[in-house]
Amino acid sequence: MSSEKNLTDAEWKKFSKGKKFEDRDWLKALDALESGAKAKAKDVAAQLKALDEVEKQAGKLRSANKADKELTRYLDDADKEITGQRKLLETEAKKASQHAEQQESEDEEGPAALSTKMLPVLRAVPKGDAVMQALIAVVGKDVAVLVSRRAISASSRKLLIEELGVSSGVKYMAGECIWEANAHTFVLEAKVANLAKLIKAALLKQTGAKFKVRVRGSDPHDVDEDGDAGEEVESVEGEGEESPEKALYESRMAELKPQINTALRDLIGDVPKIKALTAFAEAKAAEDNHKAALQALETLAKLLPGASAATTAADDEGKHLTAELAKLAPMIQQAIAAHPERRQELLAAVAGFQSQLKDHQFPQAKEALMQIGRLLLALKNESASTSGSTSTATTTTTATKASKIPAHPLMPIWDAASESVIDQVTALIVGLRKYDDAELNRMADDLLQTVNDLLAEVDEALEEYDQMTGEERAANADEALAFLRAHQREVTSEALIKAADSNPLGIKSSLGSTMAGALDEIAAAFEA
Repeated sequence: MSSEKNLTDAEWKKFSKGKKFEDRDWLKALDALESGAKAKAKDVAAQLKALDEVEKQAGKLRSANKADKELTRYLDDADKEITGQRKLLETEAKKASQHAEQQESEDEEGPAALSTKMLPVLRAVPKGDAVMQALIAVVGKDVAVLVSRRAISASSRKLLIEELGVSSGVKYMAGECIWEANAHTFVLEAKVANLAKLIKAALLKQTGAKFKVRVRGSDPHDVDEDGDAGEEVESVEGEGEESPEKALYESRMAELKPQINTALRDLIGDVPKIKALTAFAEAKAAEDNHKAALQALETLAKLLPGASAATTAADDEGKHLTAELAKLAPMIQQAIAAHPERRQELLAAVAGFQSQLKDHQFPQAKEALMQIGRLLLALKNESASTSGSTSTATTTTTATKASKIPAHPLMPIWDAASESVIDQVTALIVGLRKYDDAELNRMADDLLQTVNDLLAEVDEALEEYDQMTGEERAANADEALAFLRAHQREVTSEALIKAADSNPLGIKSSLGSTMAGALDEIAAAFEA
């Protein structure tokens, strides 16, 4: 009898046919083991637990039927199978753990530990959630700083030396970074005179961000401050100006990183998709396309283990939609004042949006928000068509209409399309990379780049248009409409997108029609 079959429900039923074993708990344990093995998202910890339960029930079955030699032989083979499976799973778990630890170590020991990866750590200091570890390297008036959530290893000194550009003569000061007196306060076991300004300058150089800094020794009275009065202010100077999206991305990635590492280490959830989305987000961030990176992270958050990720994603989605409605609030008030007869219609639309938002029905809330935007645009066009001299009949041009139309009521239309497109592209990437083929991997990279460029171009155009005055919109309206129609044609004719939408992998994809439909709806608002 093959031991490979002894832990299956079918083989047991075949063996036990016509015999009266009390095997309900044994069958339940076998079923749980088989279900876990067949799951697409393999959970190694759960599989090991299921094996323990099978082993426990096998012992009970053996004890209850000691005289049955045939059963004893069957269970002996089952025990061998349990031992073999446990070794395989433990090896798999160990490899995953080593990979995650190596990844964490690389993240911590790389040059980014002094810049982009340190920025979210510094931003977390005012929250007071943890005491951050700090290591200061000083050569004359040159300073390099490392702040970390973890204990700082001796090997990290190499990073500081490289940052300073020296090989010797470096003085190191270890300590902590805490929030005290409304400033980032470095607590060091050393004399602290004249250090605050040097550390502040080092943080600005390394991260591009400006923080208020204090330094004190173990004696609370030994304090040095950077000399800037007022509250803690973080700003970005010069060419290193940091966008809000970059700050949000780094903060969000810092929040999700422990969950990502747990999922990869323990093989929990859809590991290939988690890997692909993480890589995609990091690649987009490296290209300074933090909006796309953030969108990828929100999709990723839904895949991570634990309810906290889903809750955070839901909270962020709710905040985003609330902020979008807030942008429309002035227009809603103006529309009610200009069209009192439509007051109830507008208020009912807003109430519907708020109700769906409260119930976390985000797709319905997005649609309600877009409907509010369409209604506001229609009322704007009504006002435009009835204004002006009644004695002269003129044809309303696209420019005249467009001068009345801000872009932000239209942005939810494009945002919804972008989110759908990113989800579809991610699924396609996972499907292509499963084959571990160089040509397919290249196609996946090219598709990512093409779609990302298209999304970014429209994002930038809508945002730029939204910043224009009414006169500037009127002057650029024909060009804006031509841009939208040109991109609408491009997304349906682009070879890579057409290939993706007709892929043979069985993955549903409608990249072209999704983007084209949104662009058509936005363009129609200009032409209405």
